[in-house]
Formats: sequence, C-alpha cells, structure tokens
Amino acid sequence: MTDRRKRLTRWLILASTVLALLWAGRVGYLAYAVWSGIQTLARSQAARSTVGPQTRPNDAANVRVLADTVHSLREDMAALRSETWPFVQALRLAEGLPAVGPDLAAVAPLVDIACDVTFAADETLVVFLPAVYPLYPSSRSPLPALLDAAQSGRDRLIAAQGAVRRALRNRAAIPADVSPALQRQMDRLDTYLPLLDQALTVSIALPDLLGADQARTYLLLAQNRDELRATGGFISSVGIVTVDQGAVTLRIENSYALDDFAHHPYPLPPQPLQTYMGAQLWLFRDANWAADFPGSARAAAGLYGLGQGRSVDGVIAFDQVALRNLLAALGPIELPDGSGTVNADNVLQFLQTQWTPERGDLSPDSRVYGGGFMKGLGQALMNRAMADPLSLNLTGLADAVQQSLDEKHVLIYIPHPAISPLVESQGWDGAIRTGDQDFLYVVDSNVGFNKVNAVLQRSIRYEVDLSDLARPEADLTVRYTLPGPQTPCQQVNPNYGTGGYTVETQGCYWNYLRVMAPAGAVLRDGTARPTPGEWLWNGQPDAGLVSTGVQLNAPTGEAGAVEFDQFFVVPSGGALETALSYTLPATIVHDEGLSLTYCLRLQKQPGTQADPVWLSITLPAGSQVISGELAPGRVEGSTVMFEDLALETDRHVCVAFSKP
Repeated sequence: MTDRRKRLTRWLILASTVLALLWAGRVGYLAYAVWSGIQTLARSQAARSTVGPQTRPNDAANVRVLADTVHSLREDMAALRSETWPFVQALRLAEGLPAVGPDLAAVAPLVDIACDVTFAADETLVVFLPAVYPLYPSSRSPLPALLDAAQSGRDRLIAAQGAVRRALRNRAAIPADVSPALQRQMDRLDTYLPLLDQALTVSIALPDLLGADQARTYLLLAQNRDELRATGGFISSVGIVTVDQGAVTLRIENSYALDDFAHHPYPLPPQPLQTYMGAQLWLFRDANWAADFPGSARAAAGLYGLGQGRSVDGVIAFDQVALRNLLAALGPIELPDGSGTVNADNVLQFLQTQWTPERGDLSPDSRVYGGGFMKGLGQALMNRAMADPLSLNLTGLADAVQQSLDEKHVLIYIPHPAISPLVESQGWDGAIRTGDQDFLYVVDSNVGFNKVNAVLQRSIRYEVDLSDLARPEADLTVRYTLPGPQTPCQQVNPNYGTGGYTVETQGCYWNYLRVMAPAGAVLRDGTARPTPGEWLWNGQPDAGLVSTGVQLNAPTGEAGAVEFDQFFVVPSGGALETALSYTLPATIVHDEGLSLTYCLRLQKQPGTQADPVWLSITLPAGSQVISGELAPGRVEGSTVMFEDLALETDRHVCVAFSKP
C-alpha cells in the first residue's frame, strides 16, 4: 500500500471516528435532554399531587413550565428517533436472544410510543392552555373558553388522538416476555394510554356536550343507596344541568316535585311496584326500576319530559359514596346558608341529619333529605369547582371520578356517537352485557319504604358444576344479615320518619331480588321464602317463589339475560338465605383446541360496596387446571375455589383446563 493510500485510510478512520463520536455525543445529548424532561415532568407531577392552603399546583407559571417541558421533550424525542432510527430498528432482530432479547426488541416500539405520546400531549396543551390560563386568577368559568378552544383546535385534537392510537398499536407489538423491570413500565402504559385516548375523545366532543350549537340539558339523579334500588338507590333529588355555549346553570329539585299527573296520563309502573308497594302510577322517583341503567335512564328522561315538558340529552346517576369521593378531592365546602362546613368525613352524617323530619313533618321535602340542603350543597359544589378551577387538585379529582365510575357509584347515559362507545367500553353505563360466557348479576330492590340497606350485609355463593359439559349447572345462594333490634315487620309504618334516620335503618328488609344469568339458562329449583300477609301493605300473603321474570319491553330478558325473580322479607335482627339452581347453556365453555376455557363475568350492583363472593368451579373428571385469570384460593381434586372475591367492581374470572 502506498504512503498516500495509507494516509487516506488513516484520515478516513479518523474522520469516521470523529463522526461516530459526534453522533454518539449528539445522541447522548438528546438522551440526556429527554431524561431531564422526564425528570422535570415527574417533579411537576409530584408537586401537583400535594395541595394545601398555600399550594396552587395549577398556577399559570407552574403549568407554563410543564407545557414548555412537554414541547421540548417532543422535539428532543423526534430528533432522537431520527438520529437512531437504523440502529433502533435493527434491535428488533434481537428478540430471540436469551434474557435481554425481548427488552432489546421493545426499544423501537417504545421510542415510537414516546414520540407519539409527547406529540399528543404537546398538541393538546397548544389547544387548551391559552384558553384557560388567561383567566387566572379570575373566578370566571373556563368552560366557554374551553369550548372555543376545542372548536378551533379540532384538527390538532384529532391528530393528537391519532398519535395516541398509534401508540396503543405499538404497545401491542411489544413482546410479552420482557423483563420484570420493563413490565412495570408497560403496566403504567396500559393504565395511562387508554386514559389519554379517552380524554381526547371527550375533548373532541366538547363542543357538542357544552352546547356550542344548541343548549344541552342533563339530569343528575341523586340515588340514596341506603334505600337500594336496581341502579343504585331511591331517587331522592334531581339536578337539572343546562349548558348553553359553555355557560352552566344548575337547578335542584326533590324527586316528588317533577311529576304532573294532574294534567298528564301516566303509565302503569312495573308490576313488582304495583304488587309489593301498591304503586298505581309510574312516577319519576321510581324511574330506575330496570337493572339495565340505559333502560332506567331512558325511563327517567321520558318521565321527566312527561312532567316538565322538556327533553334531556343525558342522564347521570350518583350515590352518597360518589359525593364523599368528590369532597375528598375538592376539600371542605361551606354551605351557602351558613349552616356549616361539609367534607368527606361528615357528608353522610349531614345527609342523614337533614333528612330527619321536624315536628312530625312527613311532607315530600322531608322524605328526601329535607328542605333546601341538597340545593345548597349542589350549588356550593358547583361554585367551588367554577370559582377558582386552577386551584383544584385535578389529579385527585380525576382519580375520585374514575374510582366512582369503576365502582359504579356513578353511572352515565349520554347517547352521543363519540361518548357512548367510550362509556360502554369502560362499563360506566351500567348496562347488562352477558357476552358469550357465564354471567351473574345479583340485583336487590328495597320495596319496604325504609333505609335498612345502610346496615344490611349481603354475601354471594356461586357453585358451577362442569362435570357434564353438555349440561353445566349452577347453584346460587345469597345470604342476608340484618343487624339491629328485632322489631315487628310492618311495611307501612304510620310513624314513618318521626324517629329520625337511624330508626329507618332498623326495620325489616322487603326485597325484590333479581338474578341475571346468561341467555339459555333454565331454572331447575328455588327456595321458597313465603311472607305472611300481616307483613305486607295489602294484608295478602306472598308465596315467595322463584320464577323466571318477564321484563318490561324485553320479553326475552334484559339485554339478552335470563332473569330469575323472588320476593321475600329479611326480619330485623336476623338473617335469611335464599337459593336457586339452574342449568347453564353449554356455550359458556369454549374449546381452545388443546384445552377448554370457562369464564365468568360477575357484575356489581350499583350502590353496593364490596359484597364478598365465594366461587367454586367443578371441572369434568380427569381435567386439570392449566391457568387462571385470578389465582384461586385452592384447588381440591377437580374443584377450583375462589374465596372472598370482593365485588368492589365488576370481576372477570377465567379458568383454562385440560380436556377430559
């Protein structure tokens, strides 16, 4: 090799080395910038999670720093992806390497996810930040400005949602066998990516929801879970929310004040209300009889329209637990009449105290938390949220709303083409959806004119026998325990309300039970629980038989479910068990080729807390458990047992087992 060629080779090597070092430095700088941005976001999130009297986590300066950080992170991530693209793509080929292969193969989709998420976050902030923070520290509501921003920034929001959905597709492409450390980050992605997609869905729909083109009206049903009904509780009060171009007005009425049966013919109520409560007309306060909340919401909207002559655009129901969760996030609320401060710790006591009639006053106002308390509390809550929205702990507020939705203390029915699929996909609409699996939904309705559900305890035992795969069988036992003094069961109490709220929690429990099972289930047997005539309003005894129910406007059962009904009374200071058995459709067991799978969806009744559930699944002789979605308490022979499943939310149980 000539000296000239040697010198040229040395220069090429040197130049390549310098370029490589420059590239590495550039990549290192970008990686450091990305890391610094992430750390800044983490510190900002930590600051936002701490709210005290002197802390304003949403101050304009703090959020401006957050927005600038997100924008810089977006640019740095895009540059980093561009600089490292060939190398990162090559790492996909490393998936087959032992131990580290799946993590290396995950780098490329993770980089794409980071780029898409930062793009989406930045675009969303570009749309909404200028709309909100010029208001600071004004007490004006931000809703009109948010509405204008959502309209003018619609294209940006659609692009942001497209990026989030690309991120969701890339998340699905990440290998399942990544390291535990990386899997923990995947779990966070699995939590927050869907939430971001949902937030963008709502953001895009904001103009419609906030009355951009025409005023929107929504009903807020305040349900008293102490007097349990199918969708969460007796409708005690109603909020009528009107939104017109972002301007919100709230009117709260007691549920007895909305009917106009003097001027309009009302329909007959569902048959059980006629039989067990003597109801002659279907009035607004009893609108939520259907266990399928969309059905109850449509009934409430129809009865509201009948009594008030107005249509509504959606129905939202909530109970006392949702109110407590909301106050935990918002902080103490001063009542406008100066009667005190309501917070998460005392709101339930306030509600009960305000219900108590004074001097034997048994007017409708007294039976639904008394006077103007709910009106005052509702107005105070809205004032707190609107007067200084930038001081709110938005993270805590979002968590409180999410918890209430997941635990069915809040139900939503808004027939909007974008919102309905979102609400349905999360199960927030309280609809009955059996699917192609086993299904169990135990629904109580208090028809006894009292509040004993405040102390009642309910537990569920469900035994499934798959010994004969062509004819699976189910045995259900529901146990009720009613603490308190033993008193005579008198359904119509002439002294109703005169002893205060606590007395109303101490009577017997007149219950109309509905059990929802999958389509094709056939009742085999049921325990009769007869009730003597002197315990009932009409003096007529009831046989207490289990029967297959016929649903209003749904002869084949609610939302495709078969329903078994029974009426009975649980005596005060005592306990009662009722049991029924039925044959399940063979289609609840799925053939997966080399194995079989049985799945069960346990739906939680709104308004209840966390009923304990004991579940056993007897497999065919010779079958063995291969896997389960929930770790069973134990396996004995061919029986799988799940003990003490707390029904805080809907639960899903799956067991895969070998073919017999």
